[in-house]
Amino acid sequence: TGYIEGTPDADMHPGSGLIVSGDDNGSEGPKQNLGDVNLEDDGEGNSAAIIGDQNLHIDNLHVRINVKGGRWYFFAFPWDVPLDKISMDNGSDYVFRYYDGEERAKKGNGGWKDVKEKHLKAARGYIFQSSGNDVLVLSIEDVKFKKEDKYNELVTHVSENLNDASWNLMGNPYLSYYDLADMDYTAPVTVWDGEKYVAIRPGDDDYQFTPYEAFFVQKPEGEESVTFSADGQMTKTQAETDKLQKAAARRVRGIDPQRLLVNMVLSNDITEDRTRVVFNERTTHNYETACDAAKFETAGIPQLYTIDNEGVRYAINERPVGNGVVLIGYTAPAPGYYTIDAPRMDTKVYLYDAQTGEKHHFDEDGEYSFYSEAGTFERRFSLGVRGDDTTGIEEMEDDMEQSTDERAESQTIYDLQGRKHQRSHKGIYIINGEKVVK
Repeated sequence: TGYIEGTPDADMHPGSGLIVSGDDNGSEGPKQNLGDVNLEDDGEGNSAAIIGDQNLHIDNLHVRINVKGGRWYFFAFPWDVPLDKISMDNGSDYVFRYYDGEERAKKGNGGWKDVKEKHLKAARGYIFQSSGNDVLVLSIEDVKFKKEDKYNELVTHVSENLNDASWNLMGNPYLSYYDLADMDYTAPVTVWDGEKYVAIRPGDDDYQFTPYEAFFVQKPEGEESVTFSADGQMTKTQAETDKLQKAAARRVRGIDPQRLLVNMVLSNDITEDRTRVVFNERTTHNYETACDAAKFETAGIPQLYTIDNEGVRYAINERPVGNGVVLIGYTAPAPGYYTIDAPRMDTKVYLYDAQTGEKHHFDEDGEYSFYSEAGTFERRFSLGVRGDDTTGIEEMEDDMEQSTDERAESQTIYDLQGRKHQRSHKGIYIINGEKVVK
């Protein structure tokens, strides 16, 4: 705080923070001026942060982000950035792409398109990749900081399948860290962790957005925007303290008996993927944008998800207990040994392996190890709610078979001669791109 003489320059390293408080009398107009300011970001979540309160002006702001060649980054910036103000220190080739939610809604996949406009839009999400290790530089002139709430618009994209409707790629609208729990938004959010997509939900997960971070949200019915309160802005140090405090508060709060979370993880000792089931009797078995998250799959790494009777793949599946059986699908990028674990169980569950006939209790036996060929498999595993353990293996097998039949009837079915069928009988069929033996 206090008045800074002249217009000094400033270099801010990754993890550093500058907070410029406003005048007590609330008078408008910048009172603190800086000339050239360089903000460094190491590309791994450590960024310089600036928080201003109606009183900070920067002549030339230069954002410098270290990037690795061939790696995708999900970026969003607090201001419009002209493309001619973007450069690479070492001259690497690069590309920015935006996400077209309308294409996803119509086709059920795709949506990435090259930027055709002359600037990147403020708070809009983009993916970025460079041809080599380099430093991405964005230069913005005449930057004024104001302490004001931000509203990221949610756009509707109508689809026959609710899990494909109204996806929006947006980003952190501030030049600061921001806690997921402080958004005026309660539906799941999908982030990119550097190699794969991860679905999280406010209240269930501790997560801070970094400066320039983009993420996916799906527009719930009746919601027109995502609100970010200006009071939620934090520096890196403040974000670390805030995360510890929120985690401690959640531990004190304990388990919500109306929402029982089960987190599951698939690993091959190199990398891992996760999915979540939330048992909540106030929800339905159908896909709901307010609480469910569709699985965003990433090629080349293990993938784990749950499946409903319509064949929808979930990263977060909030549903009633029902018959106590949840179908699990997975993708193995290569043949080998894998493990499935349940590091969080608000209720006891077990894994049923239809290939071996084994019923594995996570609370007693720990993680489950198995061998798999490469491919996608949606008939091998299911999750059972233990309760009093009255659900037997035979009943679970019947449930798996019935659920598979119900999903098959809602999809296009072909035999090995390429002939289309309305219903599968005994034999070998191609259902949803997977060979199925009936």
